[in-house]
Amino acid sequence: HPFLMFHSLVYHPFLMFHSLVYHPFLTLHSLVYQPFLILQSLVYHPFLTLHSLVYHPFLMHSIAFHSFLILHSLVFHPYRILNFLVYQPFLILPALVYHPFLTLHLLAFQPFLMLH
Repeated sequence: HPFLMFHSLVYHPFLMFHSLVYHPFLTLHSLVYQPFLILQSLVYHPFLTLHSLVYHPFLMHSIAFHSFLILHSLVFHPYRILNFLVYQPFLILPALVYHPFLTLHLLAFQPFLMLH
């Protein structure tokens, strides 16, 4: 995802650095397994996945990565959820400034996607 990497380095350099330093295994893990998530989506939700890949590639990345990350954290790192709940407001505020529609969309629909 060269565009996403460039986007992340430009708009979220601290988060990129933080992830690589504090969660290197998780970062590498998601890079390895994300293609499998997309393939799985193509099998179970082909139209939605193709639509998302064409019209919302960044959103598709966010949904796949964050859904997996939260489920992974709930199972393997429950203490991280508390950390996430404490620091999430600070992550959401800059996101609302730079990507308001995407942020509101994720906040509205991610719980539904997680339950689904």
